[in-house]
Amino acid sequence: MKKLFGLITALVLFVSFSSGIAAQEVSKKYKSSYQSVCAGTISLKGKVQSPTLNGSIGFDLADNYVYVANSNTSTLSIIDVSNPAQPLMVGSINSVTELSGAFSVVAAGRYVFVTASSSNRLTVVDVSNPAAPFIAGGVNDSVRLNAVRGLSLSGRYAFVTAFGGNRLTVIDISAPTMPVIVSSINDADALAGADGLFISDKYAYVAANFSNHLTKINIANPFAPSLTNSIGDVINLGGARDVFVSGKNAFVAGQSGNTFCIVDVAMPRRSRLRGAIQDGTLLNGAKHVFIRGSYAYVTSNNNNVLAIIDISNIYAPAIVGFIDDDANLLQARKVIAAGAYIYVAAHGVFSIWNNPCAQTESAFSFQRNVQTAWN
Repeated sequence: MKKLFGLITALVLFVSFSSGIAAQEVSKKYKSSYQSVCAGTISLKGKVQSPTLNGSIGFDLADNYVYVANSNTSTLSIIDVSNPAQPLMVGSINSVTELSGAFSVVAAGRYVFVTASSSNRLTVVDVSNPAAPFIAGGVNDSVRLNAVRGLSLSGRYAFVTAFGGNRLTVIDISAPTMPVIVSSINDADALAGADGLFISDKYAYVAANFSNHLTKINIANPFAPSLTNSIGDVINLGGARDVFVSGKNAFVAGQSGNTFCIVDVAMPRRSRLRGAIQDGTLLNGAKHVFIRGSYAYVTSNNNNVLAIIDISNIYAPAIVGFIDDDANLLQARKVIAAGAYIYVAAHGVFSIWNNPCAQTESAFSFQRNVQTAWN
């Protein structure tokens, strides 16, 4: 993608209590590929480039390590990020059976959990020695884990989305080396193409890619999850790919709609669209979303862009900056903003960027898709 100069028009969609959805065009001038936002400039801090990282999709950040799932190479890579200017790949494990189509990653203590989409499997990797990780266990199921993608942990359970099975599946991981499926919920509409997943309190939020839905599932009883509500919108939730929940709002990246939208999920039985942005350039093929403070970080898989969005007004979110880099953000996927940096997984590259929008906090203090206790 060429550097963006001149005038770019973003379509901003917002919702009001009285008038429903309205559209408003907002013009913004972008001066270069590395935009100044907040109080400084987004700049590349460090990166790791390797063929092992081809098809990088999901990753997790824990302590001084990043764990990256690489779909094309069926590997889990371990990167030491203690020095952000010089990240170093210190370990990797490959398996065409247990890690085929490696997709999402969550780290928990000595174990890293990986969804292997092509082999319908949740795989557990022991990373107690980052230089020599090994597969410690796993579970596969061609129906309940069909093309498994999204992953979140809550206490003794792992929750996963089955993209090919239109499902949310619950797995007991209290014995990490012997995970056991305990339940699964299927819905051909509300969970069609179940993809991104976020757990908040006693609810699972699923981005349903095929049906353009955000679906809320009650998981208070892990043995009998139940569908609470689902909201569909072919434009604002078009190709819903990922979801992040913060407070009473869910934030969704829409791949086919080129959108970022905000949904109020505070009411148990009803979710309501609040605001959205549609941008065919900066959000083209929107894949992943991460929320930190008053900002959302969204990757554009098609145009190799990371967009930063001000969400302080949920009815009128606004793009305030972006990174456009064909070399370091090629087919950009997952993003995490933590401490002073933004971490991004892309095809063949894992990059770290200075984040001028960072709030003051410890380097590895951020909201993860993990709940440590099950009440």
